[in-house]
Amino acid sequence: MQLKGLNTTTLIMCVLNLAGFVVVDWDSPEVGILAAFYGSIIAATFIVLWYYWKRKNWARILVLIGAGLAVINMYFIAEMTLLEQAVTVSEFVFGVFMLWWLNTKVVRAYFKTSQI
Repeated sequence: MQLKGLNTTTLIMCVLNLAGFVVVDWDSPEVGILAAFYGSIIAATFIVLWYYWKRKNWARILVLIGAGLAVINMYFIAEMTLLEQAVTVSEFVFGVFMLWWLNTKVVRAYFKTSQI
């Protein structure tokens, strides 16, 4: 049984994950280091998203933590460029939804009944 919304939320998180490259200052002399740093975080996040899509509860919990961080990021929005603000607002809205949706009875039960 596939959970309704799992594919959609995974796809949205993949797109928002790639939007993480928005914060890289491409004019910086350390652009290689910055891109590698953010690229490593993004790659690790894609691994978590794979396991989320494979219905691992530990990945659901990490997605919940990420959603919480997306909400907290709104605190720093005044210091961001317009493009970063647009990404942050998108992540905030989606993060609020995920904090609610991932804690519904149906979704929690779906992830907790996964095979180890």
